[in-house]
Amino acid sequence: MTAIVGILNKHGIAVAADSAETIGNGIKIYNKANKIFNLSKYHPIGAAVYGSANLGDLVPWDIVFKLYRENIGKLCLPKIEDYVNSFVSFIEGKSFFSESKDLEIALCNNILSYFNEYVIINRIGHGNPNGIDLTKLPAVLNEIQKEIATSPVIDSVKDVTKDEFVASIENALKQIKQDLVRNRFDYKIIEKELKDVLYLSFTRKENMHGHSGVAIFGYGEDEIYPRLFRLKIYGAICGKLKWYIEEKCTIDNNNTGIVCPMAQQDVMMTVLCGIEPKLQQLIVQLTSQILTENIKQIASTVGKTNKSLAKSISAINVQPTLDLFNKNLKSIIDNNHVLPLINTIAILQKEDLAEVAENLIYLTSLIRRITPDKESVGGPIDVALVSKGDGFIWIKRKHYFEETLNKNYFGKYYIDSDDRKEANNE
Repeated sequence: MTAIVGILNKHGIAVAADSAETIGNGIKIYNKANKIFNLSKYHPIGAAVYGSANLGDLVPWDIVFKLYRENIGKLCLPKIEDYVNSFVSFIEGKSFFSESKDLEIALCNNILSYFNEYVIINRIGHGNPNGIDLTKLPAVLNEIQKEIATSPVIDSVKDVTKDEFVASIENALKQIKQDLVRNRFDYKIIEKELKDVLYLSFTRKENMHGHSGVAIFGYGEDEIYPRLFRLKIYGAICGKLKWYIEEKCTIDNNNTGIVCPMAQQDVMMTVLCGIEPKLQQLIVQLTSQILTENIKQIASTVGKTNKSLAKSISAINVQPTLDLFNKNLKSIIDNNHVLPLINTIAILQKEDLAEVAENLIYLTSLIRRITPDKESVGGPIDVALVSKGDGFIWIKRKHYFEETLNKNYFGKYYIDSDDRKEANNE
């Protein structure tokens, strides 16, 4: 798991990240992961990654970022979205750094994981893997299909047809069929609907299978204020990269301060809003229960003398009152906590942005340490600061080697690939 935050104002953008890496469904946690990267040796552009540590569950992201940095060289692009498109095109142009056979295997593994963990365990077993009732499978698939059908199609894979998709996951479907038959379930009953559900799930925007979050941040040549784009990147489907832009954070004269939490956001949102998100949700639920119970009690009392009026009272819809409560609660949170904090963020100097970003990650790590939750945020905190004039600056950065013993690494850092070729020729 991961905690990353980007803090932006007119002076620049600070990005901080922890070092925890969770492996094997949370069984092992290591604190050595690198999650922030410089995307150019010469220009103010960086990247951060969270979620899956590998592109399409295959290639480690640190390799992808560093190869892109070498590939782009001294090239400077006008806007952040140009870097986003350039980065995605680079991945696609390298055929996702993997053979088509490996990409197909990775997709099939994702299909099996989605079916077994989400459809079978979560939707049918409600999180309990024991005693799964497969007779509920047709109804559950029908429910999922209705839910996903209204989700937006992802543009990058919109041209993938259902027939192409089904052909690419043939091995996964065979495995699913074998497992169901072994459990004495007739696969033919759900074959068509299963293919429909899988096609919809893997070509539309939903979060039920693995992906990487990639933030690209900094400045294009024509931009005076910083921007941050958050991407969701899943992997390859039928030779196309499945990805889309999830969020754009843009500083301008009307929006002068932004805090953008990524991955594990609960602690940072508590600091921002003045209330823990789950607690806020529980308060809303409790308010709904109280309103409903009050109406029942009033109707019961009135019913002793006027059954017709009691029936009318019982039919009262509490949703408009609940919506008004939510609106007022949000207004209180915004006016008393969010806006004052953002207004302060807007006037901070670059150094202060870095300090705030680091401490938000530290607070998240501290809360994980002193509560029963897994310590899925921890380790050294890396902090990068990007500004228009100074470029990409490391404020804090861990190294896996001793700096004083590896001066040659720093000496060759700014040697371009073209310079390296010339040196080799000499």
